[in-house]
Amino acid sequence: MSLLKDRIGADLVLSMKSGDRPRLGTLRLILSAVQSEEISRRGSARSAELSDTDLITVLKREVKKRRDSVALYRSNGREDLASQEESEIACIRAYLPDEVSREAIEEIAKRLATPGMEFGTLMRAVIEATGGAADGALVAEVVKRVLLNR
Repeated sequence: MSLLKDRIGADLVLSMKSGDRPRLGTLRLILSAVQSEEISRRGSARSAELSDTDLITVLKREVKKRRDSVALYRSNGREDLASQEESEIACIRAYLPDEVSREAIEEIAKRLATPGMEFGTLMRAVIEATGGAADGALVAEVVKRVLLNR
């Protein structure tokens, strides 16, 4: 079992004991998403047990879902639901590594970019160079700007 999954499980127990219902609900949703990913892997050649890297990928996906929900709720005037989603995002982010800054991503993209390089190639290289700790949408924005300025 991964250390991150153990930490989430321990925090779930603490939330139960302390009566922190919002955090408890979010942690249950996280573990549900992790379990769903493990189940989907059972039929493939990959290990059903998720590594910490795989868990981070699942957590990032959950944050992205909630960001999309926040935008949708705000566009429909549901600030109450948007704030609930934002609190869930904050809870999930506690388990994610710190994101790479825009400046660091720009520096990496400029260093890796070569004349005639395609968007997807540079995008993949930058994400690899950051170890997956950068937000994909931010990387895409920076890569577009770097390629347009060449």
